[in-house]
Amino acid sequence: MKDAIKFLQDCKTFYVATTDAANIPHVRPFGIMADIGGKLCMATGSGKVVYNQIKANPNVEVCATAGDGTFLRIIGTVYADETKAARERYFTEAPILRQIYADREDKLVTLVFDKARAVYQTMAGEITEKTLY
Repeated sequence: MKDAIKFLQDCKTFYVATTDAANIPHVRPFGIMADIGGKLCMATGSGKVVYNQIKANPNVEVCATAGDGTFLRIIGTVYADETKAARERYFTEAPILRQIYADREDKLVTLVFDKARAVYQTMAGEITEKTLY
């Protein structure tokens, strides 16, 4: 799991795919993936469309590409941990979010992968798969 987080941190931006109620895919950029308690976590605002899509369908895929063309996909399911304790752990891992959500900390939701599989692929088509947990 540490390799996957390092890969995402090095890429700086990763993309999260979800679907809406009509099963239409939507992809948007995220910037911070953290290891909190041995689980991959990302965060979003509770008023965002992505949050509502994940609540309705927890199946997500994350994708990021490194400078050499290698890319990582993380496939799994997530759940929303809306507790203050989860928020505080995420703020510790990603202090910039405390500034972004300064006047609305209660709106930040930690999205926790409850199962995750990583797929690394090179431009040459070499694939390495790992079950993260």
